[in-house]
Formats: sequence, structure tokens, C-alpha cells
Amino acid sequence: MSRSIFMPEMTNLQVREYLEGGGRTVIVPVGSTEDHGDHGPLWTDVYIPLEVARRAAHELEALVAPPVGFGLAPDHRGASGLVHLRLQTFVSLIRDVCMTLV
Repeated sequence: MSRSIFMPEMTNLQVREYLEGGGRTVIVPVGSTEDHGDHGPLWTDVYIPLEVARRAAHELEALVAPPVGFGLAPDHRGASGLVHLRLQTFVSLIRDVCMTLV
């Protein structure tokens, strides 16, 4: 049985084994939780980068971090289910995620 490439599915020991085995790449998928009409799921813009990250991880022998599902979407304001961040908050969030992974 092969190990998962998704960090949320791994134990801290499995992540350590990856790092000690020479692994150094972690992909952080970023998307937005926003409306996509009455037909599309709110996480459409998260599912797509998550799938791209999954495919890239296999090619790069990388891990995939938990997705950041909140982004910049003020133009969708008023839509039910919308979650968006201020630019400063978004940049700080991405910086913190990346710095902790480093």
C-alpha cells in the first residue's frame, strides 16, 4: 500500500519519513469559496487547484498541503455561502502557511 500524498491523510511520522528521505516539496492549493451560479458548488475554485496539485505532486514527488479555501472574492459579495478575505489577511495567511511548512 502506497502512502498518501495528501498531508491531511498522513501522520506526522509519515511526513517526517518523507522529509528524511529527501523530500522537500509541498504544494499548497489555493482557491476561493464563492458562488458559481445555481448549478456549481461553492468549492469549484478549490477543487480545481486541488486536482492540479495532486497531478503535479506525482510528477514532482511532492506532498499536497491542505487547501486554502478562502481567497479574494469581494465581487461576489451578497452571494449565499461566500467566504472571502481582505487582501492583507489573505497575504498574511499564505505567508504563514508557507513559512510554517519551510
